[in-house]
Amino acid sequence: MRKYFKALFIALAIICLSLGIAACDETTSYNISVSCGDGGEYSLSHENPVPENTQVTLTVTPDDGYTVGDVLINGGKVSLIGNRYIFTVTKDVSISISFEEEIVPPEECSVTVDCGTGGKYSLDPASDHHVGDRVTLTLTPDAGYQTSEVKVNGKAVTFNGNTYQWRLEGDTTVEITFTPIPYTATVSCGYGGEYELSKQAPYLYGDEVTLTVSADGEHTVKSVMVNGTDVAEELVEGKYTFTVSANVEIVISFSAATSRDAYIGTWTSIVSSGTLPYELVIEEDSFTFNGTEYPLTATEDGFAFTVTEGEDVYHYSFTLEEVSAGKYLLNLTIIMPDESVVVQTCMKEGVNYSVDFPEELWGDWDAGPSRYPIRIDESGLTIENDKAVVQSYNERTKTYRLLAGGTEYTLVWNEEEETLTLTIVGDASSAAVYTMTIPPDEKFFTEFAGYYYTNGYHEVQIGANGSFTFDGTLCHVYPIDTSGLMSGYNFYRGSKLWQLFSITDKQLFLSDYTDEVWCDRVTGEEAYTITVTCDDNGTYELSSPASGKDTYAAYEEVTINISPAEGYFLKKLTVNGADVTVSAIGNTYKFYIPKDSTIVIEFVAESDLHMFPNYYYTWSYSGTTADGESASLVFENGRITLTVNGTEYVSSEARVTITGGTTSKLEFTVAFEGLGDVAFAYLQNAGGTAGWFSFSCDTFSGIMTTRTAK
Repeated sequence: MRKYFKALFIALAIICLSLGIAACDETTSYNISVSCGDGGEYSLSHENPVPENTQVTLTVTPDDGYTVGDVLINGGKVSLIGNRYIFTVTKDVSISISFEEEIVPPEECSVTVDCGTGGKYSLDPASDHHVGDRVTLTLTPDAGYQTSEVKVNGKAVTFNGNTYQWRLEGDTTVEITFTPIPYTATVSCGYGGEYELSKQAPYLYGDEVTLTVSADGEHTVKSVMVNGTDVAEELVEGKYTFTVSANVEIVISFSAATSRDAYIGTWTSIVSSGTLPYELVIEEDSFTFNGTEYPLTATEDGFAFTVTEGEDVYHYSFTLEEVSAGKYLLNLTIIMPDESVVVQTCMKEGVNYSVDFPEELWGDWDAGPSRYPIRIDESGLTIENDKAVVQSYNERTKTYRLLAGGTEYTLVWNEEEETLTLTIVGDASSAAVYTMTIPPDEKFFTEFAGYYYTNGYHEVQIGANGSFTFDGTLCHVYPIDTSGLMSGYNFYRGSKLWQLFSITDKQLFLSDYTDEVWCDRVTGEEAYTITVTCDDNGTYELSSPASGKDTYAAYEEVTINISPAEGYFLKKLTVNGADVTVSAIGNTYKFYIPKDSTIVIEFVAESDLHMFPNYYYTWSYSGTTADGESASLVFENGRITLTVNGTEYVSSEARVTITGGTTSKLEFTVAFEGLGDVAFAYLQNAGGTAGWFSFSCDTFSGIMTTRTAK
């Protein structure tokens, strides 16, 4: 029995031993998953699967320009040692790796500024500069200085005001140069004295300059304006010293020391359009205005007086204006009862204010199409067709006072600019600047010198030097811009622009963009005749030639008067092949004879009239009835159609019977089918070029004014 248990025990032991060895051979293992972002790579010391309790080394290698960001193992952040991390695997492992761009600190650089005298500068930022920084340089010149030049790294730069911005590319040098500002002096000195400056411009800031003003024996200093401030009262023995801090503008004026004597006399206002003349009589001990004596009150530069008329009070003041040596104008200012201001210019009786225009102003002056041209010659000045009277001339300001066509003007000669400025007195907005038109180049029209062209309405004369006169006005002619589509010449007559498109020794062609004008050359040798053909049902009469001979001069005006016989009307008038019937006024026609001419006159009897005199054709008239409905009337040979509000009525008669009237007014009755008799009256315009119809019957009436040729 004991042997049996021993054997069993040994057997069980063997079985257990074999089972234990088999169990030890089945070891547990795990997987490692890795998520790696851009910017580097990784490696593991073991591949999947990894036995439990195995130590694994993670190596992370960033790319150039990157560093390792976060490393997470199973969601927990770990720290690398030398880009490595060692861990023991006891379960599945999840690894997340990220990389970051490597931040390279900007390169430091220097900004060196060399600033000369005459100003200051500032930099923003002032220091701690790096490549790529935007730097602002601000300059502050000292008083009297200006920035002359700024160079950055040896290259001149342009400033916006006194500021310059740029980005640093490395070490930078800035050179700043300031220079003194040169200040100018402009002096205007009126008539009656002189001035002197202790130092001539240009000036520098802080310079002290002494102005000396001296009046001649007949004048005193009135005002000394230095940059807008009157310093006349600050003169010490005629001297005034100022310190320069800007450009200097000085205006000096004088007044007559013997002004009281200059006032004495009789003054009459210049009569402008719509005004009445004033008369002022000034004596040593009295003053009379328009025949009434008034007390005077002295003002700063003249005298004043008040006129009361009923409840209206007028405040007058007057001053003297010396227009040339010993010649004065009296400027009268009136404050009206409604507070409006009127200014009148008065001249002293017995003083010759007129002056001739110098030859340097002789010629034609043009201010463009908006103003009439002016002409100056030995006979004076002409504005359009109005001859100007020179009332006075101011030698100092080169200003003329003119009266032309009832309007008073001032004309100022700017010698430096070679311009004239014409202004209506009292209307500054009317000022227009004129420049002298250069006489036409001889090569333009010299070959046509002395030629005369006309069409009876317009005329052109070519002068011996090639000048161009149109309808009596000498015109400045200049070529049309040849770069355009047109060629020829432009010229102004008054405010209208004309074009001369062609000129030959026989004819020329003009246009004003509205009408075309053809003119034939007239030599003065033309002698034209007129042949008239007239039937026996009327007579005619031609005006005699102006020369009193049997022939007409070129473009002489010819009048033909036509007299139809009783019971007849003018049917047709033809001149040189053209039907001019509708252009006749009544039975009279005028034309300018351009050549040997033929005239044909035809008459028509009342009994043969299909329509009405002067219109032996097909016409249509339209208009409205008295009730506002549409109406039309169509005339055709042997047929008349009346349409009212869409309903058409046709005449039952082939002819119209004239029942009354004259050559400019006809009355007749027409019977229409389905309507009955309709009474018509035709009225012709005074010019004979058009007319209108009125009509009436038992059903409706109306008037038709619009005519259309069929």
